[in-house]
Amino acid sequence: MKKLILGVFFVLAVVVLTAKEKKEDSAVKVEKPVPVALSGTVVDENTGELLTGVEVKIKSTGKKTYTDFDGNFSFESVKPGKHDLVVKFISYNEEIKSHKVSAKNNTVKIHLKLQD
Repeated sequence: MKKLILGVFFVLAVVVLTAKEKKEDSAVKVEKPVPVALSGTVVDENTGELLTGVEVKIKSTGKKTYTDFDGNFSFESVKPGKHDLVVKFISYNEEIKSHKVSAKNNTVKIHLKLQD
């Protein structure tokens, strides 16, 4: 009788521990946001002219790039979320553009204004 009670107690303990482990495993499985490519264009605010050689930096990560001959820039593997883009070019005012990056919202157009 004593062995029977111990056996039942042991089986119950194993069932409870197994159920707890399964619950913890399912709670841990949180999907991580998938990095996306962020791209954009930099233009003169008054003329709409595409600007070449403009420095574009993601403030939170320190990643930096420059616009090509068509005023385009791009970053690979940017985490989704709000980022500040710091844009600098000779003779233009520095622009800080906040942009919420996501898979559906991964392009931005930045207008720079000439210094007074």
